[in-house]
Amino acid sequence: DDAAQQIISAFTQAMVAGKRLPMLTAAGPGGRCLLQMDEDVTRLFVTVNGARREIPLESIGQITIGEEAPEDVAAPDVDELCVTLVVEDTSEALAFRFEDMEGRDTFALCTGMFVDQRRQALDGEEEYEEEEGEVGGRDWQVSSATVAPAAPAAPAPARGQAAAHCLRSADFWKPTWCDSCRTLL
Repeated sequence: DDAAQQIISAFTQAMVAGKRLPMLTAAGPGGRCLLQMDEDVTRLFVTVNGARREIPLESIGQITIGEEAPEDVAAPDVDELCVTLVVEDTSEALAFRFEDMEGRDTFALCTGMFVDQRRQALDGEEEYEEEEGEVGGRDWQVSSATVAPAAPAAPAPARGQAAAHCLRSADFWKPTWCDSCRTLL
């Protein structure tokens, strides 16, 4: 568990900071891109030539590794070092070429876990909204914005004091961030 958590944490830190990778599309090479995720691990950002595109993780319908072609879409010409993501909304396939198979596999595995986690969270919100009504003799109204709140941010430490980490709740698939010093714990 600890080794897996370390891999996921290192991956998340690297993706929040951003990775520069060659990108391929069905139309051909897309040049180098900056590939990032937001700190909440809910969106993927692809920046090419200054244009930034936001892809919600739940909209990723397929993830293929290496020369495996995604189903029912025009796919780029890929090799064994590529991971291809298919965006459901547009049926577009975007491939990213990694330096080695370990980087490729880590990206595919972690991204796949985060996609699944995001879909489960959204499915849970929909189920939660459907459960409105009488509970324990009271009529409860549930807002679509109701999500487990993060811990409030701690105030900045005074000079000479050590910074205390303000932890945000996390589960196995999601890293824990310190809201005070903005580091991954």
